[in-house]
Amino acid sequence: MVLATAGVDKVGKVWDCRMIKIGNQPQVGGICETQLLGHEYAIRKVQWSPHRADVLATASYDMTCRVWTTLPAPGKPQLLCVNDQHTEFVVGCAWSLYEESVLASCGWDGRLNIFRP
Repeated sequence: MVLATAGVDKVGKVWDCRMIKIGNQPQVGGICETQLLGHEYAIRKVQWSPHRADVLATASYDMTCRVWTTLPAPGKPQLLCVNDQHTEFVVGCAWSLYEESVLASCGWDGRLNIFRP
């Protein structure tokens, strides 16, 4: 199982939470596989794409919604897109279940932005 987390440290993290073995004892735990760096304030929402297993979106108090890949091509960045159309904190984001690459974000400015990253 792979898990994405984020919080007030401004960093999104992707964890490998499969059973890991330490010595002879099997233990449940996780290894941070990658860190998603770039937000300037706390991240309030993380949302995996329902269409691509390597793509996720983050919504942040820095007034942006960002789209990332966990499997960038060699020499390419993990950050795929920055949507900065909000004028207040971005508190939510969600992918369309019906149309690939359509993402919505909402913020304290009362706006709903729908875009294609």
